[in-house]
Amino acid sequence: MVPPCVQNFDLSSIWALLAAFDDPLPTVNFEGAFVKGVESLSWMGNNSAKLGNSRTPQTISEFFCFCNTSI
Repeated sequence: MVPPCVQNFDLSSIWALLAAFDDPLPTVNFEGAFVKGVESLSWMGNNSAKLGNSRTPQTISEFFCFCNTSI
């Protein structure tokens, strides 16, 4: 038997995108940011800026995570 409070509910999908760039982006100087003005995007994080990230000339790539807003 399913309790009445969970018999009817809506699911909303969310997604996350990991983007990698071969070269460092020229004007990116943040670790994370809330995105305003874009309905389908709510957060972007600079994974390359995480503490303890050991970057060498062989691994200089920029990695960003983009997350959407659940609708």
